[in-house]
Amino acid sequence: MAERLHKWEEDIKRELKEQKEAANFKAKPPMVLEKQPFQPKPSDKPLSEVSNFELHSDRRAREREEFEQLRKQKEAELEANKRQVGT
Repeated sequence: MAERLHKWEEDIKRELKEQKEAANFKAKPPMVLEKQPFQPKPSDKPLSEVSNFELHSDRRAREREEFEQLRKQKEAELEANKRQVGT
C-alpha cells in the first residue's frame, strides 16, 4: 500500500512538473522576418515544342462526312436501280 501511495505521489509530481513546463512555453524568435523570401529557380528543362496534332473530334467529323458521302452514293445507286427495274 505504501508503494502504491509513493508511486501515485511521484506521478502527481511529474504531471505537475510537465504542466509547469508547458505553461512556461516561450516562442522562438521570428526567423522568417530576417530571412530572404523564397525565390524559385528557373527551370533547366528546354521548352516543350508543340507539334502538329489532330483532335479526335476533327478526325471523327471527317470520318462521319466520308460515311455520309458513301451512304448518299449507295442511296443514289439504289434509286437508280429501282428506276431501271421499274421501267
